[in-house]
Amino acid sequence: MHLRFLFLACCLIQTAVHAGPRTSASGPAAQRPVSFAPIVAGRRYVVQFANSLSPANWQPLTGASQSENGDTRTVTDPNGTAPRRFYRVLVTTP
Repeated sequence: MHLRFLFLACCLIQTAVHAGPRTSASGPAAQRPVSFAPIVAGRRYVVQFANSLSPANWQPLTGASQSENGDTRTVTDPNGTAPRRFYRVLVTTP
């Protein structure tokens, strides 16, 4: 099986910083919701995080809850306690 990877980058630090598709992050430091759009049927979205960009050590966001509202997905980081945390969304297509 051959997968094509699309990359949606968003650097989010406590409040919204937009790059490309609509993205935002806000909320209490312990649980930080990260929203992104648009969501397209048939694609898989993986949210990753890094506590620093120098060097970036991207890891999958695990233990997160998620919800959808129309074409927007919100994933809540249950461990968003770092003073700065960066997020990105990897998108795969069949």
